[in-house]
Amino acid sequence: MTVTVIIDDERLKEALRKIYDYEILFKVTESGVVLQGFNSGEERTIHCDVYKNTRANYPERLFPRDEIRRWLELGNGKFKITFVKDYHIGTYRDYTVEVIEEVKV
Repeated sequence: MTVTVIIDDERLKEALRKIYDYEILFKVTESGVVLQGFNSGEERTIHCDVYKNTRANYPERLFPRDEIRRWLELGNGKFKITFVKDYHIGTYRDYTVEVIEEVKV
C-alpha cells in the first residue's frame, strides 16, 4: 500500500522517507489539529515526536508507524495527524500533517 503525501519541509520529508517502508504524502503547516478517523468520523489526537535532525538517536520515534499503519488498514487512509513535536534546538513546533490520498499497489 502506498499513501501519497506532500511535505513542505525537506528535512522532515527526508527523515520520513528513511523510516517508512511505504511513502506518505503529507502537507505540513505550522498549526495543530487532530487525527481524524475515516470510518466513524471520530476525532483522535496522536502525539508524535518529530526530529528534524535525521541523525537523531531514535529516528523510529519520528512517527508512530504501527499506529498509522493500523489506521490505514481500517479504512480509506484519509486522516489528519496533529500536535507533532519538533525538538529542534530544544523548542516545540506544531505541524499539521494531513494524508491527502491513498494509492493501493
